[in-house]
Amino acid sequence: LDQQSQPLSVAAGMIRQLAISEFREKVLTSTEFNALVVGDPTWNESAGKFSPLPGAAAEALAVAKIFREQGYERTEELVEKSAAPQTILSALYRRPYKLIHLAGHGVVDFPLDPQVFKGEAPHAGKREEPQLVTGMVLGDGMFLTPAEIEQMRYVPDLVFINCCHLGSTKTTKGTLEQHDVAFHRLASNVATQLIRMGVHAVIAAGWAVSDDAAKTFATTFYREMFKQ
Repeated sequence: LDQQSQPLSVAAGMIRQLAISEFREKVLTSTEFNALVVGDPTWNESAGKFSPLPGAAAEALAVAKIFREQGYERTEELVEKSAAPQTILSALYRRPYKLIHLAGHGVVDFPLDPQVFKGEAPHAGKREEPQLVTGMVLGDGMFLTPAEIEQMRYVPDLVFINCCHLGSTKTTKGTLEQHDVAFHRLASNVATQLIRMGVHAVIAAGWAVSDDAAKTFATTFYREMFKQ
């Protein structure tokens, strides 16, 4: 072995590719320049354990501004007060989009509150195991998961999922700790479903990111993309 030689990863270009065996056979895409931007849907107290993310809201507003500047005049902007869970889901299915940008909380194997007992009386049934969910948090008990994504009839060209503060979520009601969770699974889980549907490009955060970094990365990416 030549000690002076460079590692293969430095000397030659390398790229990781995702191979999947299942995909949507008939892909319908948008012919119109529509975009959907969602930011900080957990801004109010109804989100329970999830604290507001003003940085995600600022990111979404900045991204929506870039889209409109680039001719995406029909950009649906659902940020904070306008980003109610049902409003987001309705918008997702209402029209075809070329671009979708999501900024908010993400969870991996998050336990939903189970029904404590089954049966007419507490002693009549067994305690249930909590249901686990992985996806973007839309509100208390509501999430955007691969199941909801699969129901989209039209497939976007690009989806950017910027789920911030995945490490821990602090609120006045306590702390939701997820330090030991492999957050790359959130990115893999949701992004893989989008790729199966036929989305040309998916960007998804596989780890916790700060507000400023998330906004800078998203806005820089879009400005450079539109230069091409």
